[in-house]
Amino acid sequence: MQSLEIIRSNLKKREACIARLLKTKKGQDEPENFHQLRLEIKKTRAALSLLSKCSRSIDFKTKMAPYLNLFKQAGKIRELQLHKLYLDKHSKPEDMPVYSKTLEKQTAEEIKQFCNLKNHKETKPLSLHSDTMRLSPLNVNEHILESTLEKEQDTILKLLEKEKLKVPQVHDLRKRIKSFLFLSTLLPIKKKKLKHLNEFQELLGKWHDYEVFGEELQKADKLENVPPEEKKKIRKLKPKVVQKRQTLFKKIDKSRFSLIKN
Repeated sequence: MQSLEIIRSNLKKREACIARLLKTKKGQDEPENFHQLRLEIKKTRAALSLLSKCSRSIDFKTKMAPYLNLFKQAGKIRELQLHKLYLDKHSKPEDMPVYSKTLEKQTAEEIKQFCNLKNHKETKPLSLHSDTMRLSPLNVNEHILESTLEKEQDTILKLLEKEKLKVPQVHDLRKRIKSFLFLSTLLPIKKKKLKHLNEFQELLGKWHDYEVFGEELQKADKLENVPPEEKKKIRKLKPKVVQKRQTLFKKIDKSRFSLIKN
């Protein structure tokens, strides 16, 4: 099967998965559902982004527009759910009862907003059968598809080879590697220059989780309904989170050179 047909077939699968996740009612508030929805949209975005770089007939922004707000809203919920998960991991439920209830209430409100967006009449499927998706080798060059992915590999390689890795670059790496890992399962890479990316991506993900955890703890100080004694416990938790985040960052910085094939 040609590269173009593989991507087109995969996009149809992604669309079906997104539609199923949006229709599901059983356990719809579960963290895994929001995680899976964002994952499917990320995969769709990666494939459409690649196609749009190879053909002017693909309007990337227009194609992704129906899912953009849903993606962002699911992200808000995902961050709150992760925050609660890590809070329970690093403290006891009885330590911060008011703050825990506040998080649960915030999450419920964001889920309600998500449901409103999901049921909105403007939330439409990707319309993969529209004119812009009726692609052929006449308007998408197979070699350009593959070479574009190889260029992305080179971009990741350059980031890994940086003399000093900074936080914004780690965020960029995390997103690029996630997209590259997915696309490289669809298209052939003539010369693989990277290895152990899956393990490295897991490390990047864990670091990012602690980034989010730390940001949410910062917000807790501004919540008027959280009592002073609970805020004091939250402040005591902050240095531990910072230390964990720094430890993970150092591990990322140290291990990145082992990903480059000699």
